[in-house]
Amino acid sequence: MHDVVIIGGGYSGSLLDSLLEGLDTVLIEKEEIGSKDVSAVTFLKIVEFEDAIVKTYNSYTLITVDGAREVYEFDEDVFCLVNYRKLCKNLVRSDVIKGEVIKYEPGKVELEDEAIEAKVIVDCSGIGGENLREKAGFKLPPVVNALKFERATSVEWVDPSSFYLIVGFANFGGWIYPIDDNFLEFGMANRFKRGGRILFPEIEEARKLFGFEKGSELRSVLYPYGFVKQVVNDNIVIFGDASGLTHPVYGMSLHYIYKMAPKLADIIKKTVRGEGKLNEYQKIWRDTLRKASSLIAAGYSTWDLPLDTQIRLAKLQMELKISPKSILDQMWALDEKFEMYAKYPPKLTDYPISLHFKTFLNRIKIIL
Repeated sequence: MHDVVIIGGGYSGSLLDSLLEGLDTVLIEKEEIGSKDVSAVTFLKIVEFEDAIVKTYNSYTLITVDGAREVYEFDEDVFCLVNYRKLCKNLVRSDVIKGEVIKYEPGKVELEDEAIEAKVIVDCSGIGGENLREKAGFKLPPVVNALKFERATSVEWVDPSSFYLIVGFANFGGWIYPIDDNFLEFGMANRFKRGGRILFPEIEEARKLFGFEKGSELRSVLYPYGFVKQVVNDNIVIFGDASGLTHPVYGMSLHYIYKMAPKLADIIKKTVRGEGKLNEYQKIWRDTLRKASSLIAAGYSTWDLPLDTQIRLAKLQMELKISPKSILDQMWALDEKFEMYAKYPPKLTDYPISLHFKTFLNRIKIIL
């Protein structure tokens, strides 16, 4: 019997594996380590491997589809675009079994041709493992994001030292990630409540507006969104995308995984050694969500608004002249407290009543 079996070799599974030194751990991945079709911008300070860094940024730019923009500049490079595959491969330290998990239950993971027993099972399989989690009794993140993105030739107005968040066209916004002085990644995302019809965004109109030529390597991917309350069942825990561990406003996930992985690793070690129980992580998780409830509720509610209202609120943020440090603190925050300092503080009436109401309801749902 192994101490730990990790299902999924994305960032959450790879990082957790790197933190479980001293335990007999096996990682199961049906494709290749870090093979998820994704690009990711994250905080430079959490990436330890230089060969995994594609590009660094010293500013962040908020833009709307009708041309408004605000640049938040920092004193140094704060963010980076990562090579996801290299990042994950650099982290893995345990033996990797290439295979597809058919099902799991407390104490046992079943593949097509073998069964593996373990004291602790960690499901880090993301959206690809949703059938497994449903069979095991876990709920799925309530929202599915449909992303479409491509590599394109850069244009003169794009600053290669900044990454961009786009508001408009798609109801979960879009992004521009400069790759170097000549190329960039451009994408848009639609969000849908689970069970509804899912449509990938039509990015052609946005491409024309921004002056991008038709790109190459057009890709589409589904991504879960929204925190799951119950993440532990017996000796099984779900982690990463499986639990909805994504920033509710900016859609960034790597730094959230980076924050929570050491806490989960510590509980797993204590559980394996008989010094604690895995359910202690469930308590930590629920406490984290309650402390983060204001941020989570605001993010959920804002992206739920009609596109024209999203654009209006983005322009309001620009008019308020919020400090770059406040934006940075908001991006980094999970359950940490932060303040939003603005040159021109907003009035309560600057925001639609529907936003206040949605935020209140969402916060109650998260806390309970």
